[in-house]
Amino acid sequence: MRLLSPVIILVLLFVLNSVSTAQIQCHLDSTGRIPINDLGTGTWLGQVGGLYPGGTNIRPANHTTAGLNFTNAIFPVDANGVRDDINGTILMIGVGMSNTRIEFEMFETFVDTAQNIHPRLKVMSVAQDSHDINRVLNPDHIYWSNISTMLNDSGFTDEQVQAIWYKQAVAWPLDPNYVTDTTYTGYLDSLVAGLKTHMHTIHNKFPNCRVLYISSRIYGDYMEADFQLNPEPFAYYNGWGVKALVEAQINGDPDLIYEGVDANSPWISWGPYMWADGHNPRSDGLTWDCPIDFKEDGAHPSDFGAMKVAGYLLDFFKTDETTISWFTENPLTAVEEDADPVLISDFSISNYPNPFNGTTVFTYTLPEAGNVTLKIYNNLGQQVQVILSEYQAAGTHNLQWTANIPSGIYFYQLTSGEHRVVRKMALMN
Repeated sequence: MRLLSPVIILVLLFVLNSVSTAQIQCHLDSTGRIPINDLGTGTWLGQVGGLYPGGTNIRPANHTTAGLNFTNAIFPVDANGVRDDINGTILMIGVGMSNTRIEFEMFETFVDTAQNIHPRLKVMSVAQDSHDINRVLNPDHIYWSNISTMLNDSGFTDEQVQAIWYKQAVAWPLDPNYVTDTTYTGYLDSLVAGLKTHMHTIHNKFPNCRVLYISSRIYGDYMEADFQLNPEPFAYYNGWGVKALVEAQINGDPDLIYEGVDANSPWISWGPYMWADGHNPRSDGLTWDCPIDFKEDGAHPSDFGAMKVAGYLLDFFKTDETTISWFTENPLTAVEEDADPVLISDFSISNYPNPFNGTTVFTYTLPEAGNVTLKIYNNLGQQVQVILSEYQAAGTHNLQWTANIPSGIYFYQLTSGEHRVVRKMALMN
């Protein structure tokens, strides 16, 4: 795992991003497309938005229940996959291509320094550069045996893998030697077929893998003109492919059976959806800004961009109903506070920009009037500052805050009545 702390990474960002970015197409900072999670019941090319069926971003209750049946059975296991609460490991791996590797390695640094992580949890990237989805469709491809080698070299086994974060894409879609049908329908059908094949390989390779959380690509239009690895609109299409895969399993697709003697796939759920329309902030404030969020090829995230993904990952795995029992040490505690968190869909908060330099704006929606507090915590869970404590009306509120604290990774907690939401932010002074 990486030894650099997130704070050190923040200090280094100005140096790391001083490399020439002349080839990045920073002027292509918007496509005009709406992120899938912001579409709601709206449509794009006749397809309803939302990460899940019905134009919603909330996982169906019956699919959550099915997932809980698996995640409640995740415990530390030994090298043979036998439960061992004392010396065993809960192993979560990141599977995918180069972007996945970069982002999951940053996630490792976040987990290394985060509070309230299960003491037997280990996270490890086994993603490999230059191995897109089509290149490794064959389950006998060396890509898959490389995973076993990497695990063994780190003291783990295939049998210890119980959870996966997965992110893949089709490389070089504009090259007819790689992709023959670039229409939306043809591209999507090919992508979903490839995703299903990978689900089958993962099910067969990792016998104790209970759950798989899948994310789609980040924004893709900044890529060098001569390096169109996965540009728009294909990066946007990638999210629709993931949506189609998840919905297919929810709807009972026989290619994606996750339980019983006929099982051929892990249980699948959305992880964080990471596409935003370039510089245009989506509803939670996420943007992809050029050049700071990308390496000089415009295709791979810089350390700063990887931090955005890692922050969303950490927030997701510390709060999702199907992950908190095995990812966190105390599922009822997100930060040191005496009230238990109640996460509901109409009680939300985000800050923009994030990461930020000096000043950020918190935007939150209250379903009902009440006493509201907004507190800042450091990465050790210690309260740093109370920036709001007052009675407020229901509705949407904006609060600008100028930080007078050192650079670093922080949590902020919004509380109103019995409801509480915790989010993560990065400050770079």
